[in-house]
Amino acid sequence: MFLFDANGEVIKATPANPKALEFGEAIVFMVVARMSLDLAKQNVPHYTAQWNDEDYYSQEQENYNRAADRVLELFKELHVSTKEELEENEK
Repeated sequence: MFLFDANGEVIKATPANPKALEFGEAIVFMVVARMSLDLAKQNVPHYTAQWNDEDYYSQEQENYNRAADRVLELFKELHVSTKEELEENEK
C-alpha cells in the first residue's frame, strides 16, 4: 500500500535506527520462543515414565532463556548509550 503526500507524491518510509530494529526483532523472537515453550509444555505426555516433564521441553526452555538474555543485553546497551548521549548533550 502506498502513502501519498498532499501533492500526490509517494512518501517513502524513513529508515529505523538499526539498534531499534535489532531490539524489536529480539522481542519478537522471545515472544515466539515463549509460544513454542508453552506449546511444548502442553504436549508433555500424561505418563512420562522415568523422564521429568522438563525433559520434554528442555530445548524450547533453552531457546526462551537465551532469547530473554538477548533482550536484556540489548536493553542494557540501549539504556547505556541513551544515558551517555544525555550526558554528552548536557556538556
